[in-house]
Amino acid sequence: MGTSLITLDNKFNTTLAFVSLMDDGERDFVFFRGADVNLKIPDKNALRNFEIFHFGSATAFLGGKLEKTYFEIFEFAKENNKFISFDVNYRSDLWKDPKKLISLSKKIIEHTDFAKFSEEELFLFSGNRDLEESINYIHEIGAKVVAVTLGKKGSILSDGNNVKQIDSIDVEVVDSTGAGDAFVGHFCIRFRRGKGLF
Repeated sequence: MGTSLITLDNKFNTTLAFVSLMDDGERDFVFFRGADVNLKIPDKNALRNFEIFHFGSATAFLGGKLEKTYFEIFEFAKENNKFISFDVNYRSDLWKDPKKLISLSKKIIEHTDFAKFSEEELFLFSGNRDLEESINYIHEIGAKVVAVTLGKKGSILSDGNNVKQIDSIDVEVVDSTGAGDAFVGHFCIRFRRGKGLF
C-alpha cells in the first residue's frame, strides 16, 4: 500500500508540531494546524486492505473535517472487525479543558483491542491517582488490553485478568519523542502475529 493514500492539499500547509527538549529528555509541544483539519478518505474500499487501525487523539478531536473522517474510519474498523488500537496522546497545549477529549476518547475506548496511556493520561481519565483502580476503570469502559507507560519505571500491561509490570532498559534519555509510538507499534505487530500479551 505504501504511500498511495497520501494526498496533496494545495490550499493548506502541512500541520506541524514543534518539540522542545528539556534536560530530562521530556518534551514541550507547540502545534500549528494546517491540512490535517481537512482530512477525508476518498474511497473507503481502500481501507479493507488494512488489518490494524491505530487511532491517536492529538488534533483529531479539534473539529473540522478531520474529526468527522476520524469517526467514519473508526466506524468502518469496528463494523469490519478490524484490530483497533488507541493512544490518547494528550497534549496540554491543545486541550486547555480536556473534557471533550475524554468524552470523545471514551467512544473509541469502548471498542478498543489495545489502549495505551501514559501515567498522567491514565489519571486524567480515571479522575484518581491509583494505578490499579484507574486501569480497571479503562477496562470497564471497554478496552480489552490496557498498557500504561511509566517512563524510566517501565510499563504495566493488563488484559483485565492479569497485570504485569515490565522494567525499562536502563539508558541515558536523549529524546523521548516517538517512544510511545514505537511502543504501540511493537504491540500491534505482536498481536498481528498471534502472540499473547505476556
